[in-house]
Amino acid sequence: MTDAAGDAVDPGRGSVVTQAWAGVRAALAGFSWCFRSRSIAVWTGAAVLIYVTLWSVAMYVAASWDDRLVHAVMWPRGTAWWESAAYEIAKSALYFVFWLAAVVMTFVVALPIVSPVFAFVAEATENEYFQDPIAHRSSVSELLKELLHSVVRSAALVALHLSGAIAIWVFGLLAGLLFPPAATLIGVALGGGWSAAWIAMAAASYAFENNRTPARRQLALLNAKPGLLLGFGAVAQFMAWIPFFAPLTVVSATVLLCRLHDFGHVELPLRRGHQYNSAPPA
Repeated sequence: MTDAAGDAVDPGRGSVVTQAWAGVRAALAGFSWCFRSRSIAVWTGAAVLIYVTLWSVAMYVAASWDDRLVHAVMWPRGTAWWESAAYEIAKSALYFVFWLAAVVMTFVVALPIVSPVFAFVAEATENEYFQDPIAHRSSVSELLKELLHSVVRSAALVALHLSGAIAIWVFGLLAGLLFPPAATLIGVALGGGWSAAWIAMAAASYAFENNRTPARRQLALLNAKPGLLLGFGAVAQFMAWIPFFAPLTVVSATVLLCRLHDFGHVELPLRRGHQYNSAPPA
């Protein structure tokens, strides 16, 4: 099993830097893997359609309300030059805060809605990787239960991400009062690292949950391969904010998990015995 993404290469070997670079390459694998089979293409296309539609509607609504809300809050413009300058600065700041809140709220709402489709994207990718489709869901009730679980899990992941980001922001704000230059650098590093680790684990969670992987084993991967996941997340976090590319992070993460399973770094319980690292390259 080998291709341009390096499927025949163990992504979990080498130094932290080597693994980080492997993670960067793995994050980009979704662009080629989404066309590997009709099933992956269909489910990825459905996820893109739903995700882009949600973002488009949210941005349209935000664009319809931004002027009204900003002008409702702003005070009358003064006649002096400094009053006009203060007015324009405050108005620009309000627009920035409004659109930042709109983007964050859209992400908070959109991810749980589209998460059931992401679960099918992960399943299709896994089945194509192993060339051995298995039934992750054996009944309609089990399917409905898993879809609900996927929505709840995604909502919890979003809440965790926002909580961590707020905690890092507060830490940076307080530390900045004592050590301004160092605190800024530490805050940026912590914020970037947190976002990278979160998006890597969130994208991988669909394949993990499809395979009934216990939470402690999922978290063990982050502890065992931090460089690999941070490298993956460094690229994936930018892809995740582009609606057209966000579903590809799930494809990339699923391929990465399958490769890690292939080389014995992580176990996908429903794929016990499906290891091909000893097979000759295809």
